[in-house]
Amino acid sequence: NCVNIYYDTHSPVISANILMTDSTDLLEKMNLTSGEVTVTLEFSCIRNGREFEVRQEMVLHSIRDKVQLNQKTMMYTAVCVSSLFKTLNTTRVRQNLIGKANIIIKSLVQQNAVGVTVVAESETDNSINAGGNNELLGDVVARLIKMSTQNGKAAYIFYQTNYKECRLETISDLQNRQSGLSFYYRLTNT
Repeated sequence: NCVNIYYDTHSPVISANILMTDSTDLLEKMNLTSGEVTVTLEFSCIRNGREFEVRQEMVLHSIRDKVQLNQKTMMYTAVCVSSLFKTLNTTRVRQNLIGKANIIIKSLVQQNAVGVTVVAESETDNSINAGGNNELLGDVVARLIKMSTQNGKAAYIFYQTNYKECRLETISDLQNRQSGLSFYYRLTNT
């Protein structure tokens, strides 16, 4: 019925919600299991006067918001995430992390996420010397970003641009390169 695809600077991966109306009980017949079902979203969009074909492969994460509409029809939301989400939340890191955070993050993600490249053009000011003590890859990436500075400020974000690429860059670099993205700052207590 409806597909919403989300980019969010608070989440490093692309996600999608698919609102489905099911009158043939597909949910039970297909035995939809999170992490095992691949969903391919294909659509076209127009941006800056040009038409683009988009093809996004995702993995079913969960089924939520089930509502019985009538005796035979159910409506629910299939929550889908990129395969990078699964990698970030299942891969364990057991190694010393020494060097610049952008190089470490690029290396860790590209080693563990098959087919995903990381663009990390902005080098951090400081060097990292930390241990990965059997932590999840996503937690390690988040910790390295928190420890990274540029011009004495913590300003890095890590996000997925499409299912084959991620970027690690500063918010100021994002704004300066005319990315076409809009940033809204939420003030505390509003």
